[in-house]
This record gives sequence, C-alpha cells and structure tokens, in this order.
Amino acid sequence: MFFMQFFWLKWKTTSCQVLKDVAQLLKDELPVYRQGRNFYFLKEKKNAKVIDLNHTSSLKSLHLGHVALLWNGSYLFGLMTFWQLKKLGIPCSVITAEEIKQGILEKHHLLLVPGGWSGPKSEALGEKGKKEIRKFVRQGGNYLGICGGAGLALSDTDGLGLLPIKRKKDRGIANFYGKIVLKQTTSHPLWEGIPNEAPFNVWWPALFEVQDKEAITILGTYSDISPEFFVADLNILDLKKYSKIQKWEEQYQVNIDPGILKNQPALLEGKYDQGKVVLTYPHLDTPDNPWEALALFNLYHSFFNKPFAIPTQPLKSYEEMPKYVLKLIKKLKMAMEEFFQFGQRNFLWYWYKPWMLRWRKGIRGFHYLTLYLLIKEINRYTHKKPVFVSPDLIIPHLETLVKIVLPFLEKAKSLLLKERYLLNTKPLSLISTDNKELNILRQELFGETPAYGGKFKQILCYADKILVPFLKAEANNIYSKPR
Repeated sequence: MFFMQFFWLKWKTTSCQVLKDVAQLLKDELPVYRQGRNFYFLKEKKNAKVIDLNHTSSLKSLHLGHVALLWNGSYLFGLMTFWQLKKLGIPCSVITAEEIKQGILEKHHLLLVPGGWSGPKSEALGEKGKKEIRKFVRQGGNYLGICGGAGLALSDTDGLGLLPIKRKKDRGIANFYGKIVLKQTTSHPLWEGIPNEAPFNVWWPALFEVQDKEAITILGTYSDISPEFFVADLNILDLKKYSKIQKWEEQYQVNIDPGILKNQPALLEGKYDQGKVVLTYPHLDTPDNPWEALALFNLYHSFFNKPFAIPTQPLKSYEEMPKYVLKLIKKLKMAMEEFFQFGQRNFLWYWYKPWMLRWRKGIRGFHYLTLYLLIKEINRYTHKKPVFVSPDLIIPHLETLVKIVLPFLEKAKSLLLKERYLLNTKPLSLISTDNKELNILRQELFGETPAYGGKFKQILCYADKILVPFLKAEANNIYSKPR
C-alpha cells in the first residue's frame, strides 16, 4: 500500500491560529484536506506533526474563496465581522450599498451582511440595491446574514424577501444579549468539529417567524442560558438564584424570563432560486469565542467548492499621515476617553470586554460604544506607516467630525446626568419619558428611533467617509490576489 507523508494540525479551542494557517496555505495554492478538527497538508508548518496517509478520498478538500462584506449600517458589528475575517485569514472586499447599485456583486460569489439594525441597511440600498442583491442570489450567488444582516433578508416590508420568514412582532422578552447555548437540530457543515450544544453570543436579536416550514431548514435552536446572559441590564441566572424574576418584571415593566427562547430557531438555511441563504441571529463574528470562529470558518468553506479570487491592483502609498491629521484624531480620541470615564464615574456603564460595554437600561450605551470604537479604529489607521489612503481625502471629513463630535459629547454628558437622575426614581425607557426637557435633548442627539438619528446619524456619516477607505485598503492589501 502506498503512503504519502502529510503534515497535520489540529484545531483547539484555545486558538484560531490553525484556521489562519490553513487560509495561508490555501492562499499559497497548496492543497489542504480536512476531517473534523484535523487539517492535513503537504508543506511543513510550525507545530505541525507528520502523519502518513494512504489516501485523501475520505477527506474534504478546502478552497480559498473571497467574501463581499457589506458595510452600510453595520458600524460596530461591521468592525466585529471584519476583525473576525482577518483573524481567520478569510479574504474579503468591503463594499458599499452604492457599489451594489452599480453591479459590483457580479464579481462575487458570497455576500456577507453583518449585524446592525436592518432599517438603515435597507434605506442605504434603496429599491435598486435590493433588486441587485435579489438578482445576485437568484442567479446562484450566496447570502450570509448575521443578526441585522439576517433581518435584512426577511420578508418584512423593508426586507429583501429572500426566505419566507418574518421578524416576530411580539418577541415576548425585552432586549437580551450575551451567551446562550445553541442546540444543533440537523447535520450541516456549519457544525463540523462543534459539540451538539455549545455557547454562542447574541447581541440584542429579534426572533424568526417562519412562514413556510417546508422551504426552510432550521440549523440550530436556543437552549439554556449561561452565566453571561443578560436581559436589559439584569443577569438572569443571578436573579433566578437570589431573587424572583416576577418582582423585577413588575419593577422594569417588561418581560425578562428567557424561558420563551427555548427551542426558538436561531440559525436557518434556505434557497432563493439558484442561491443559498444562511441566516443567523447568533453572532459568529464575536471576538474571543472559539465556537463562533469555527462556525464562521465552516460556513465560509461550505460556500466554496473551488477557489474564487478577486484580482486587484496595488494601491498608492503615502509615507505617513500629516501631523495635522494626527492632532485632529488625538483631540477626538482624548474627548471620547474622557467621556467614557465620565460615564463610569457616574455608574452608568462599565467595560465588559475591550470591544463591549455593559450599561444601565434606558441610556444609549450602544451608540456611545459604537462611536468610541469607530474613532479608535480611525486613530489606529491614521498612525500606521505607510498609509494607503490620501490625506487630502480624509482631512475635510475629519475636520467636520471634530466640529460636531466635541459639542455632541458635551450635550450627551448633560443628557446622561438627566437620565441618571431619573434612574433613581423609576426604570427608564430608551425612546420616550414624561420629562419634556429630556425628550427634546434626546431627539436632538439621537432622533426618535432606537437606531441612528439626530446628530448621531450625521456623526456616523462623516466617520464612515473616513473609515471605509481605510477598511477597503486593508482588505485589498492583505487578502486580494495580485494579477
């Protein structure tokens, strides 16, 4: 019997390096085979063991593909997805709604839409952009939607209508987030190497309402909650152990019992004509969770049965950003850091992870966090050498951003203290209160929507104008294959 010598790496929950090594081997056009958590290849690699195999027919062959990542309306969650793709070594292009309208999806095989409210995504795409996505999937393209990206694909009024699913109008529970156990309901490449029940993160999702069960495959459902599961600003397992949930529901005037989530569909798959659609409310892009990283890696490879690359041209480089740019971004960064210290010393939030806050119910913690991380990323990119974005392109937008963010933060401090005072008397709603002065200030800063409105929407617009070119350049330089 003839044996071939292979090198062997086994994926472990403590590190994603093996998955990134696999991506690099594929980028170098070397064959890689897989079985469960084991990866086999012919090139010597650090920490790889030697193994003799007499055939590879029983092993799955992996291929390097290229992902189109839609940025609009994602912000914090767009960053999380981009970070996860980088961590896994998955090639991507950051694309915008305007580019979709112009037909950019014709070049692609997989569209990944990250989290973030689906309304702003739908608004950015307009009917023309949504029509282009439907055409892309109908003709054999694939769609992967995470949380808000899943919501965009639904058959609601502003959705794409890719699958016969709607958003449940009555979720039966207030905003929930953190780790919850997922239970696999069917065999699928998504689950390769993952236990039948494993903890995944959700970040304020809706719930699916399946309209046609015959057209949908439910891949996983919600099971038990974990010690890191919250509803509003309440740790549910702590309440169950030391208090009574009913009392807290009366105080907060919302439902917080997670029992309603048990066996609810969390991940779904279906077809839209020739294309495959996978929708997940659990965030497969959450940093630092090995099961989510492996699940995204698995899904990514399930979409590509042959190599798929996007050729690009080298970008013009600049030695460094002018000192004036660094001075502007430093002013923004310092203002944001002081603002977050203000919130902490007034007991309004605390850091849970470097990329996530926990905050009191009724304040816009998510919005402040989003702005902080966007500015932090802009700061990181402007300090890199060389840079691949023209200073002339970003200076006007950065100047405007400074002019609107600094007064915004001062007014936000005033708003936070007003909200802090009311929190001493009763639970606080995110949208409206019986305090007229508070409502006027909220409307000025954030509009009347839970999503992005008021001055904050304007701020995000300018942050996008600066950050997106940097994201595009990094994706181009790291992942794309030269001509």
